[in-house]
Amino acid sequence: MGYPISFEAPEGTVEYYDKVGEMNQRATAYLESFKWCRSVRSS
Repeated sequence: MGYPISFEAPEGTVEYYDKVGEMNQRATAYLESFKWCRSVRSS
C-alpha cells in the first residue's frame, strides 16, 4: 500500500513548521475526500 503523502525531512525551525502546516492541510484534504469522513466531521 502506498501512502498518499510523501515526506521530506525539513531543515530549520521555520521550514519545519511550514512543512507541518502543509502536511496537515494535505492530510485533511485527503481524508475529506472520503464520504464517511465528511459525514463524521459534519455530525
